[in-house]
Amino acid sequence: MTSPRPSWWPSWPPAPPTTSCSRSTTCWSACASAPCWSRSRATSCPASPTSTRSSARGSPPTTRSTPSPTFWGTTGIGYDSDHVEAPTSWKALFDPRHAGKISVIDSKGDVFDQALLAAGMDINSTDKPAIRERVYPMLRAQKELLRAYDSNPARALAAGDTWIAQIDSGDLFRAQKQRPSLRYVIPEEGAVLWIDYLAIPATAPLPGVAVRFIDFLLDPEIAALNANALRFATPNLAAVQRGLVADAGDPALYPSAETRKKLLVSENWFGETEAVVDELWLELRRA
Repeated sequence: MTSPRPSWWPSWPPAPPTTSCSRSTTCWSACASAPCWSRSRATSCPASPTSTRSSARGSPPTTRSTPSPTFWGTTGIGYDSDHVEAPTSWKALFDPRHAGKISVIDSKGDVFDQALLAAGMDINSTDKPAIRERVYPMLRAQKELLRAYDSNPARALAAGDTWIAQIDSGDLFRAQKQRPSLRYVIPEEGAVLWIDYLAIPATAPLPGVAVRFIDFLLDPEIAALNANALRFATPNLAAVQRGLVADAGDPALYPSAETRKKLLVSENWFGETEAVVDELWLELRRA
């Protein structure tokens, strides 16, 4: 399954820098593309997004800021290998055998993403009848099996309250410190890729200070310290090439080229399907 990729989708692996952001550059496409991923200095970009995470919930805004990718990762399945066999599909989150021990992220987009994938549909499907008639009944049935819609699935997995959950990659790996039996998998249908950015709003009172702080965070040694502590993947190429990133060889955090073909970016939650998904989400939560 593949999904159309927006113009800012980075190449794999990141290429050496061949361009820099400037006032004449459309920085959303330039700074989020491979060349700027490997840069070591922050640059003030006047026409770029202010959002701190781009995952998938719509088109990036165009307000003035300095976008600098700081982390990236995937949203997949975390599970306790002491209680659950390694899942291969998103259908595992709909399995009655795990009733009362399942959670999905308490977010409209995440909930519908996992159901669309489990239904064998593209997460960018605009087939509103199918979303209503195929996906929504699955979500109603799943709700009866859930322990919770959970905004902090790592805590429940570490405590043993949940055995299998939709979760962001780094959150699962940090939870492993408390419960070593926890594992992470990108299901065969694929998973959502997200990117965290630092950005400076146009109205920031001290933009120069903010740029210097971003420069500090983009230093390879600092980027590696943060990646090693938070267990999210870093887009800082120099940190990886210098061997500073402890998890750089872990395919669950830095997926192989083959797995990366299955990473998806959802684009329609603020587009053609917004109204129907909002309606069904509210109905689901009321049910």
